Amino acid sequence: MSSHLSDEISSKLQGTAKVALDSLSFDPLDQPDRDNVERLVKMFRIEGCNRLNPLHFVSGTVSADVLQTSLAYSNLTADDLRAPTPPTLRLPPGALIECLHGKHRVTALRESKCFYPWWPVRFADADYRDLSAEARRFLAEDSSNEGKLSDGVIFLNILKYPRGSQDSKRWLARLTTSGADIAKKLYNRDTLASALRIVLEIPGQRKGFKLGVWNIIVPERCDEEIVHYLQLIYDTFVFIMGSEDALKFVDDRA
Repeated sequence: MSSHLSDEISSKLQGTAKVALDSLSFDPLDQPDRDNVERLVKMFRIEGCNRLNPLHFVSGTVSADVLQTSLAYSNLTADDLRAPTPPTLRLPPGALIECLHGKHRVTALRESKCFYPWWPVRFADADYRDLSAEARRFLAEDSSNEGKLSDGVIFLNILKYPRGSQDSKRWLARLTTSGADIAKKLYNRDTLASALRIVLEIPGQRKGFKLGVWNIIVPERCDEEIVHYLQLIYDTFVFIMGSEDALKFVDDRA
């Protein structure tokens, strides 16, 4: 992370508190990977759940009014949120914190039923909407303990950024050396990369995407046939679901 990005994020963070799971909200279209959730549930039951490790904290956003009301409701001050050990923050009825990541670990904790239902949240202040797009992406993608991401999720995120940008390099770094090499080759084939992106935008198509397979396909130089087949996959899902907008509901069990 660059120094200017670090400074920007630090200037917006208010502190950390333990928050009840029922007060945490996530993007409803962000469907958790069931295998990953089950892996975390098993890990929590066997190894415990080290929620107070700062690497495991979740980043969340809340309005200044709700935060101040919550502090009063909890008999806390803003300074308490910067204590070495996060205090417990109770939100007023109906208030929610918008979490930028962490859905897998929170879902797993709910399902494990072995621990008190709370999670530490790092709060952004009232001006969080003034964060640059780069800073918001960094906070949303800063989920190092969510588990191993699939090749499909990683490659889709690579495709979202300009070739050679710091963001694309950050996602490339999540791959093995051979995986990153294959991803670069695919990215450099513009027509093929575009066709892959529209298919990988379908949530259910990401888990089964394996970069290793493309190491065999890419040298064949049959991009036109592959693009045609990828378009057929996309069109078939649109036909089944009834519209392009409905594709966001296709999960990996479809």
